[in-house]
Amino acid sequence: MASSSNSSSIIIDSPAKKPIGKRHFSETLSSMHHPDDIVPLSDFIQLRETCDVMKRTISQLVTIMQAIVPRAQLQSLGLDLLISPSEPPSASASSVKLLATNDSSSRTTTWTPSKIAAEAASMIDKSQRAVVELLPDNLDDREQDSKDRAKINALAKKYKFAIPSNVFRHKCSAKTRPLKIQFNSKSDRDDFLRTFNRDIRNSEFSDLSRKPRARRDLTLDELATLRTSRKTIYDRNKEAGKSLFILSDIHVKSNPHPRPFH
Repeated sequence: MASSSNSSSIIIDSPAKKPIGKRHFSETLSSMHHPDDIVPLSDFIQLRETCDVMKRTISQLVTIMQAIVPRAQLQSLGLDLLISPSEPPSASASSVKLLATNDSSSRTTTWTPSKIAAEAASMIDKSQRAVVELLPDNLDDREQDSKDRAKINALAKKYKFAIPSNVFRHKCSAKTRPLKIQFNSKSDRDDFLRTFNRDIRNSEFSDLSRKPRARRDLTLDELATLRTSRKTIYDRNKEAGKSLFILSDIHVKSNPHPRPFH
């Protein structure tokens, strides 16, 4: 039989699907733990030390990211959760500068997670590295690196600072190349700087007319500031005939105890 043209069609709405709730992890530690399972104390201590190292590293990464990457770009990459919205960048973050800030192209850098990771790793390495200037050098000596490493290790044992993880000369055309000394932490680096400038440079290199000096590893902008500060101090002291100004890190500072300037 043919269907009538006046017959009405019936539309039946399918019942709305109930949203699937998130699964909840129901296993508890007590259900997973076997009465006979025992964790050696040494394993627990090792785990805790590993967690402490990770915590410090993450803190350094967050500080660096606050300084080198605009918040809007972090948000676009989904990384803004690493930064507390209620707290401004810390004072230490504001002092961290991008390695290539003197390059105009750095202002238009498109940050990606891989670039941020590479930049952060570089900044962390730099924060743990010391530089010794004016240390005797021989460009023609193939054993120079080995000699430098042996010298620094011997000084470490004598003056009780940490053995560095790497010692190498900076690649440049200078007759006396800066010696870079890598440590495993910023605190080890800082301890070396204090010990070298306070004790080592005068007692170990008394026969040199120009004593070696140690400083932290610097960004390109900071190196420019250091050179300007050194020139200013030299010119002003020479004009006055006494050491009215001294260097504090990379900045000019008044000398509370001036001496005759030669």
